[in-house]
Amino acid sequence: MFSNTSPSNAIVSQDPDILGGVAVFTGTRVPFETMIEYLEGGDSLDTFLADFPSVHREQAIQALEWLRQLAISGKDPRASAV
Repeated sequence: MFSNTSPSNAIVSQDPDILGGVAVFTGTRVPFETMIEYLEGGDSLDTFLADFPSVHREQAIQALEWLRQLAISGKDPRASAV
């Protein structure tokens, strides 16, 4: 799900050449944190996707599922880069 090297199957990736290494949705310059901020602020996923059309619904849902699995497992998200 997450990669520091941007493999094609990663949903979120980090590259020092893209926004200084901020975690972004792979293939975009949209920070993953932006989606979290939208949701925390009470905006819907649809609003986020409308504002950032380069992020596909499937990417966003898979990223949220990854976070859910991390929350359930209690693992440190930094140790579960997939």
